[in-house]
Amino acid sequence: MNLSMIAYIVGCVLEIEAALMLLPAGIGLLHGEQTGWAFLAVAVGAALVGLIVVLRRPKNTSFFAREGLVATALSWLVMSAVGAIPFRITGQIPHYLDALFEMVSGFTTTGASILLDVEKLDKCMLFWRSFSHWIGGMGVLVFMLAILPLAGSSGQNLYLMRAESPGPTVDKLSPKMRSSAAWLYGIYLGLSLLDFTLLMIGGMTAFDAACLTFGTAGTGGFGTLGSSFASYSMMCKVVTTVFMLLFGMNFNLYYLLIVRRFRDALKMSEIRWYLLVFFFASGTILLNLRGAGILGRDARPIDAFFSVSSIMTTTGYATVDFDRWPTYSRMILVAIMFSGACAGSTGGGIKISRFMIYFKAVSKELRRMADPPAAASRSAVL
Repeated sequence: MNLSMIAYIVGCVLEIEAALMLLPAGIGLLHGEQTGWAFLAVAVGAALVGLIVVLRRPKNTSFFAREGLVATALSWLVMSAVGAIPFRITGQIPHYLDALFEMVSGFTTTGASILLDVEKLDKCMLFWRSFSHWIGGMGVLVFMLAILPLAGSSGQNLYLMRAESPGPTVDKLSPKMRSSAAWLYGIYLGLSLLDFTLLMIGGMTAFDAACLTFGTAGTGGFGTLGSSFASYSMMCKVVTTVFMLLFGMNFNLYYLLIVRRFRDALKMSEIRWYLLVFFFASGTILLNLRGAGILGRDARPIDAFFSVSSIMTTTGYATVDFDRWPTYSRMILVAIMFSGACAGSTGGGIKISRFMIYFKAVSKELRRMADPPAAASRSAVL
């Protein structure tokens, strides 16, 4: 195992995290919060440590699958450990383990929180907390591949990409690995900016729009209010419903649309399944809520679509307390929580593509059991 190359990658990640910490530091200084200086101090420390590691550039720059897996795991551990320090030294989260939990939840886009009242946090802390979702959504190592000319062949860099990216498989969008990573982050940034702009038009402040865009893009769900999305306008709810759904789609789709390969985009069966599950779940929940007399009284149609989009992509935002909904609706929500989003997206869950594979495998086996001679002849032809 090439330990020196693994250390070099982790050092690069530290340098990137140090640079990213300048954003919450700026937010803190802009709002006159003393806690903003904590980010600046930690950023300087992380940059120095990362620089010491990076300066010792390894002579052997090759790495493969196991190096990619180890580098990815260590990068996330280091990022979470360093990212939690500002919360602890400022006393915004008194215990380091609690702060570490919050950061691990943020960078992994899990969205679980130990905070009972998020509104008590300073704005720079809320920003960093939500920004961790955006960093973790696409992955800091994908970002690193996009901006840093790592040594090694494109094929070797693909091991790092596959260890970082979600889903059953990760393929290159273009012949060069760096170009593929740049495409992914370009699409990610473009969708995020569009989401941010539409939320601003919907009446959000720039700060809330930025934080909630981070949570939507990373499908993590950290917000700035304890009520999540309940107090925002109808337009903001509609916009977020759509963008949670968009960030849960395979990013290859957007690449194919950008390069005008429309036929290839239409052939992506995973997207069709994904949308079919979304509209079926939303429609059947609407009918159930209407039958129970809840629709129009304690819930509106947008609440059903928003909840399905949020849970299906494992984002976790909410507009209503759906625990008060009928049992059938809650069972549907639990089921789609497991199905998850598409492979190659920022969403969580088992991934729709895996269910497609399971379904096709089971169907093939059932056909073989029902008509063994016909199944054997088809296999022979193939």
